[in-house]
Amino acid sequence: WKIEAIDSLPPPVEPEHSCLQTASPAVFNDSLYNNGFRDVSTGVSDPSKVGLSLNFSVSLGNGQELPKTEAGRARIDLVDEITGAIFDTQEFIIIAHPTWLE
Repeated sequence: WKIEAIDSLPPPVEPEHSCLQTASPAVFNDSLYNNGFRDVSTGVSDPSKVGLSLNFSVSLGNGQELPKTEAGRARIDLVDEITGAIFDTQEFIIIAHPTWLE
């Protein structure tokens, strides 16, 4: 699996929409592609509001046909670049079905 950082979108409503700097795709850990984002902030302090959206492209990366439904686990760590401290981790499941790749 290849998970590549594509772009970010600010929160959808004001005042957060125009106050938040968007995150930038970036390379971490000597990756050959943008595998994360720099300058990430949720943009909201109220958990009931939608914050910053991070968009990723997910591909199998092997150029092979997918013979059956495949699933994989991934996680996003929110890391302080200077100290290396992990502030938060979000885990998710990626499911790819052969007909989705046509």
